[in-house]
Amino acid sequence: MVIEEHALLKEAESDVVIWARHRSNVLWIVPEDIERISQELSPRQRYEYTTLCWCETLVLTFGRLRSIRDMMGRHLHKRKREDRSTLLEDWAAYNYGLYTLVYQSVLDIGLLLANEAFDLGIPYRTCFFDTVVKNRRVKGTHTERALKEIQSVSKKHRQGKNLLLHRGQPVPIPRMRPVLGEEAIGRLAVETGMETERVKLLLREFLARSDVKQLTLLIDKECAELEARVDRLFNALLPHYRTMRGLYTD
Repeated sequence: MVIEEHALLKEAESDVVIWARHRSNVLWIVPEDIERISQELSPRQRYEYTTLCWCETLVLTFGRLRSIRDMMGRHLHKRKREDRSTLLEDWAAYNYGLYTLVYQSVLDIGLLLANEAFDLGIPYRTCFFDTVVKNRRVKGTHTERALKEIQSVSKKHRQGKNLLLHRGQPVPIPRMRPVLGEEAIGRLAVETGMETERVKLLLREFLARSDVKQLTLLIDKECAELEARVDRLFNALLPHYRTMRGLYTD
């Protein structure tokens, strides 16, 4: 992955290792735990560690997106053919819904990272898009532009996320499959010498597999597109991180 090797992540990691290796009680904390131990950390340590946490969370999130893609492509063959197509369709729908939620979370994590890198002090629960990009310290910077780019590619899945989370409805799967009418299916049955219902069953399974293949290709494209924009966010934050880090004294 591009961001996994980014200088922002590597520098934050090196800065934290210097002091965290001697403090096992804070080495693997998550950002939400920072307030609990804030009295044990110096301002510089807290700044370095929370920045690192959200950088690594973004890396892990892209790992989850690719894991979902891999899981979607795994077909379970030990099933009766009568319910194999249904299984494939349900499996694709389940994974695509999960993919939609994780994909949308990238923007939220990016906002949390910008909040920490700029040391804005915005509480996590109110760290929204407008709250961050309209902050006077962020507005007009490369960070604002990078966050807006992430938002622009994320909005394609906003409706799907809302359907799943707020209405309990499945996320519609993009389909590029051909539509065959009864007449075309009848001709296939005659040409193959099979019963019409048998042709329908095999055709449905074939189209379900085709959908999964197209979805995995689409996910690869969308993940690459999104990661390129997160990489630009890292580029924008790196010089600011270096400056801010130098302002703190232990």
